[in-house]
Order: sequence, then C-alpha cells, then structure tokens
Amino acid sequence: MDNDLDLSAVRAFRSVAREGSFSNASRVLRVPKSTISKRVRDLEDRLGVRLIERTTRQLRLTAEGEVLVARADRLLSEAEDIRRALSDSGSARAGICASRCRRSSGSW
Repeated sequence: MDNDLDLSAVRAFRSVAREGSFSNASRVLRVPKSTISKRVRDLEDRLGVRLIERTTRQLRLTAEGEVLVARADRLLSEAEDIRRALSDSGSARAGICASRCRRSSGSW
C-alpha cells in the first residue's frame, strides 16, 4: 500500500481537527465538504489508521489523529519553506542570460 503523505489531505485533516467539523473545515479551506471528507478518508486509508472517530453529532481525534495533528503544522510549514526556497532560487537565475554569437562571414 502506498503510504506517502498527500499534503492537501494533511491540510484538510488539520483543518477538521482545528475547526471541529468537516463543514467548518470546508468553509475555511474554501473547498466542498465532500472533498474534505474524501481527503481525510484517503489519508486514513494510506496510513492504515483511523484518525477521527465520527458520530452524527461530533467528531473526536483518535490517538493516531492526535499524533498527526501535533506534527501537521511543522510538516506543512516545512513543505511551504521548501516550495518558497525553490521558487526563490529559480527567480535568482531568471535575470541572467548568457549567449554566444559567431561572427558571420557575410557582409554587414
């Protein structure tokens, strides 16, 4: 089973944990509730653990969910730092262009 972490799924899970519901997480992240639910379910499937105990009235993080939410901020912050560093290094090279031209034997 592929258990690589999908950052959008981790972000969705963290939002559900912070906001206390799938509906509130949906509003905060501006994506449909069904998308939030699918991302969290997919994350649980990839990790092979339940992260959230769901009932009709409330949700509660499992012990595994508590472990992930405690580390999610650091994980997502590091991913953003990497993205920013790569973006910055790309823009530093964007201003330099070197070319070489041969002098033609034709007339000027």
